[in-house]
Amino acid sequence: MKKQHLINNNYPESGSPGVVSANMARNTATVPKAPLSDDAADLPPLDQAVMRLHLWLENEKGVLFGLGRHRLLECIRSGLSLKAAADHMGMSYRAAWGKIKQTEKVLGITLIEKKHGNRSGYKLTPAGEMLTTRFEQWYAEVEQFALVRSRILMSSHTLSFEDAGTHHTEKSLPKT
Repeated sequence: MKKQHLINNNYPESGSPGVVSANMARNTATVPKAPLSDDAADLPPLDQAVMRLHLWLENEKGVLFGLGRHRLLECIRSGLSLKAAADHMGMSYRAAWGKIKQTEKVLGITLIEKKHGNRSGYKLTPAGEMLTTRFEQWYAEVEQFALVRSRILMSSHTLSFEDAGTHHTEKSLPKT
């Protein structure tokens, strides 16, 4: 039951301007095309501007988690081996292994474990699943907040990656 409590992120809906609700973060179609503020009205239109973000968490020990580590875990979750995940991302197996181990060391948790023996590949641990899921939610919420604010302050024509058809500019995951 405790695990459900940790993963269940039901936030109250907010009517406050500039605050993005959990529902808005899950559905980009609900993001309003806000009118430009008076300050932004003097800006030339930024037609078809696409908002791009790169988010990560770090401390004095280094990077805790970010898009690259998330992508590695996402590949493993989809059934790819760590080697295939590394190849897919254009990095060496050693670099991918090092990034995962560094995050495990800094956070004090295990993110991946062997499926069934030495040659069977890896799967995410419950902690790895939780971290991946929470990062996805955090990223979506930050992205939606930034999109709303961009539309208000910069241009009512700002597009998200998904709206522009360029979401996750990386290539699709290979079939497993």
